[in-house]
Amino acid sequence: MPGHLSRDRSCARHPWCHRLGRSRALKAGGRPLGVLNIGIVALSQGDVDEFLALGKEIPPAKRARWTKRSEHVRVARLPVVSRGVQRGEMLLVFRADHARHWTFKLLRLGSEVLRWDAQPPPHSHMNPPSRPPGWPRRFRDRDHEHIWHPLFGMTLARPSAQLDDAPDHASAFVAFCERANIDPGDSYQPPPSGEQLRIPS
Repeated sequence: MPGHLSRDRSCARHPWCHRLGRSRALKAGGRPLGVLNIGIVALSQGDVDEFLALGKEIPPAKRARWTKRSEHVRVARLPVVSRGVQRGEMLLVFRADHARHWTFKLLRLGSEVLRWDAQPPPHSHMNPPSRPPGWPRRFRDRDHEHIWHPLFGMTLARPSAQLDDAPDHASAFVAFCERANIDPGDSYQPPPSGEQLRIPS
């Protein structure tokens, strides 16, 4: 069908897998995340690197449509395509009960591969002692990123200057798309206005 987006079938096999808790995903079966034997599509570092480097876009007709997950949480999903084939999706999470409390996720095969978190202070994050080079042991930056790793899943985190420099949600969305090599087109729609608390001056 002309104009129809064919879907990467493997993306639809386990749409629930990205909802597994990080510790549960790491500990299930006593194996690293990349080789779990619980039905999750296995990823390799090469798969993730290739996906992040791949030129991607949000289809021109798609717009972020916010839905209510709970009293304070709003969620929007956007398909991510390359050459007309859906390769994954973006998941946007917005909390209205705190100032600057946002999450941007990129998923491949139903699993997170890149995530940005903006969280209200105070906030600190601790990486495991066996972390690979380039990941701090502990930091207090509220704006940080997680990237999939074959041994640690999505548990590793590090400060994100790109997110920290974004003054508002729209700017953070554009910066995340740049980081993930995605052309957002006109897909951005702001979260429901007037709901999020202001940052105290």
